[in-house]
Amino acid sequence: MFSLGSRKNQEKVRRFMSRFINQGSMARIKVPDQGRIENRVDMNVGVWVAPMLNRRPDVDRAFRAITKNFTTSGVGLFVDHDVPFESVLVRLVSEDQAMFLRCDVVDSTSLGSNFYLIGLKVDDIVPSSDFSELEKLENLLNEYQTVE
Repeated sequence: MFSLGSRKNQEKVRRFMSRFINQGSMARIKVPDQGRIENRVDMNVGVWVAPMLNRRPDVDRAFRAITKNFTTSGVGLFVDHDVPFESVLVRLVSEDQAMFLRCDVVDSTSLGSNFYLIGLKVDDIVPSSDFSELEKLENLLNEYQTVE
């Protein structure tokens, strides 16, 4: 896991996530029985996820997911397979700009029929320039969108 989230990084993450959440639906739901501090905002957005292996994104193993909900410090994802990684990068588009969120995988709940709800804690916003692999992922996504 990456526990590099300094107070400055946490504030940067919270500002970005707050702006993103405010762009979408504000149908807030409380989940007090699970001991959660923050409200969840239900918002379904298609994202790309790249596992982090040896502190580098493995874009060859990138996969698509659908978000379930957001908080100012986390994201819930629906996926069609278990995610056996400690951390991932999530590509999220906000205000016509792609951002990569470095996240720790904190929960994986089987929903049956090979679907999972994955809980992520967002640690930092990672510029694509930090990893040459992310440029490769962007190129693959551009090709993918062109084919559709």
